[in-house]
Amino acid sequence: MRYLFDFPLETLTTGALGPDATRDAAAIQTYLDGCAAVLDVDDNGVAEGDTDGVLLVRYLYGFRGQALIDGALGPDSERSEPEEIADYLAAHV
Repeated sequence: MRYLFDFPLETLTTGALGPDATRDAAAIQTYLDGCAAVLDVDDNGVAEGDTDGVLLVRYLYGFRGQALIDGALGPDSERSEPEEIADYLAAHV
């Protein structure tokens, strides 16, 4: 979520790394930069925290069906059905 909301590097991972983390903030940012296309969960051409990030978090918390997507799709979403979103995330998370 922090990455999708463009948090600066110095706060990207503050308080969020596990004790055995092998990547620092710069390495995580580089990794996520390479995943930008995958992070566009609703497939509207842009990965954003208030849409794609919300979809991802809801999915991880077990939301399915309409509760997964309500109010969380970006404009011009190519992937917009709850089943499409869940299948996409199941394949990429």
